[in-house]
Amino acid sequence: MRERILRRILDPDTDHRPLYRIARDSGAAYSWAYELTRDLGKIGAMKSTRVTRPDRIYSYWLRHYVPPLYSEYHSPDPLKLITGIDLDCAVTTYGADQAIQRYLFPRRYDVYIRREDAPAWHKGILRNGFVGGGNLRLLLHDPDILKTGETRRGLKIVCLPQLILDLIVEGGVCTEAARLLFRRAYDANPPVRWPGDSRQP
Repeated sequence: MRERILRRILDPDTDHRPLYRIARDSGAAYSWAYELTRDLGKIGAMKSTRVTRPDRIYSYWLRHYVPPLYSEYHSPDPLKLITGIDLDCAVTTYGADQAIQRYLFPRRYDVYIRREDAPAWHKGILRNGFVGGGNLRLLLHDPDILKTGETRRGLKIVCLPQLILDLIVEGGVCTEAARLLFRRAYDANPPVRWPGDSRQP
């Protein structure tokens, strides 16, 4: 529930959203949303429901981050597979970056899917692909990630706050892509080093 609220708080297009609406859209109790925003206020990241230091909220999110379960595959054309399959999904990391700012080479497509759709994805991939480490990962996590996604360049991707977080967690060159998106979204400078990302040099 915490991550659902954080996605909405960090949405750069919905500043000053009333707390009751954040709770409602997150499917969270009002008391839960109030407690979280109060905690963020204590670290100087928010005033009421207005974000004042988005970098501190991402640091908070990283400290409470729960990684998704995932399966790895190799597909001869992962983008064609993703856009052609009739199942709900949301692309993140390299593929989503390509849809927004074209900074990263799309060496792998990471795709959030519904848990109940995993067998259908597996079957569809194996028509032309293979199981094992490669250029496609299916991620199982909160379906709210799919609910908050958006379509860019004909591709369903995760919302901007989720993408920034996933890029930070991916580490390496993805952290620079996250910084570029952060500056664009919040008109502020990101931290030199993201707390919680142990894979950065």
